[in-house]
Amino acid sequence: APKIKSQDLDEGLLLIEHFGNDFIIDADRVPIAERYMASIEFLAKLHAHSFGSKVKLASGQSYQIPAYDEEAILIEADLLLQWYAPAHSKTDITNEQADVFVNIWRKLANRIKDHEQTLVLRDFHSPNIIWRDQESGTDRIGVIDFQDAVIGPASYDVASLAQDARVDVSEELETQLVNHYIKCRKSDTSEFNEQAFLESYAIMATQRATKLLGIFIRLDKRDGKPTYLQHLPRTQTYIKRSLRHPILNEYREWLESVIKL
Repeated sequence: APKIKSQDLDEGLLLIEHFGNDFIIDADRVPIAERYMASIEFLAKLHAHSFGSKVKLASGQSYQIPAYDEEAILIEADLLLQWYAPAHSKTDITNEQADVFVNIWRKLANRIKDHEQTLVLRDFHSPNIIWRDQESGTDRIGVIDFQDAVIGPASYDVASLAQDARVDVSEELETQLVNHYIKCRKSDTSEFNEQAFLESYAIMATQRATKLLGIFIRLDKRDGKPTYLQHLPRTQTYIKRSLRHPILNEYREWLESVIKL
C-alpha cells in the first residue's frame, strides 16, 4: 500500500506515495502474464494473514470493516435485475422471475459462509495494480483503490484479477492464475481446501460479473458514460465460463431462460 506522507482527515485529503506509471498490462492493453502471476502471489501472501474486522486508527479510534455478507451480495446481484435485464432482454422481469433470482442468490450467499473469509480489496485488477520493477517478490505489486475493502470470501479478489473486467484475460491464463494461487496457498498451509476454493471462486466470479453487467448499463443510462459498454461482451464471456461449475446450474438455467444470455 502507498505510504501516507501527509493527511488532513477533516478535509478528506491524503498525500500518498507515488508508485510510478508502470502497470501489469502492456501498451496494447494485453495482460503481461508474469505480472499477473506476481499479483496472484501477492494475494496468496495476503490471504495467508489473519485479519480482524476492526482496525485501530492513528487517532485512537477504531474502524469496523464491513462484512461482505448475504445482504451485500444480494444488493449487488440485484443490479442485473434493475439495469441489465431490462436493457438486454427488452422485457420486464416478472415478480415470480425476480423471486426465483433472489432465492438462487440467497442460497449461493449462504453457501459462501462456509468458505474462507479474509480482507477483500474489492477492485484488485489492472487499473489499480502498479508494477514496481525496481522491487522484488510481492513488493513489486503496488495497490491502490482499496478504500471499499470488506471482510468476505478470499476467492473474490482472485476472480477480480483472473477475470479482469478491463482487459481480455484468456481462459488459458485464467486457469493458470487460479492454479498458481492454489499452489501458493497449499505450499503455505496443509489446511487449504482446493475444492471449496474452486466452488467459492465460481460463485464469486459469477456474482462479480452479474454485478458488473448491471453497473455498466447503469453507467451508460444513468450517468451518461457509454464507454463502459465496451466491457459488456468481455463480462458476458467471463460469466459463461464461471457458469460451467455445477454449483451454478440453477442460476445458469435462469439466465438462459429469462435473460437469454
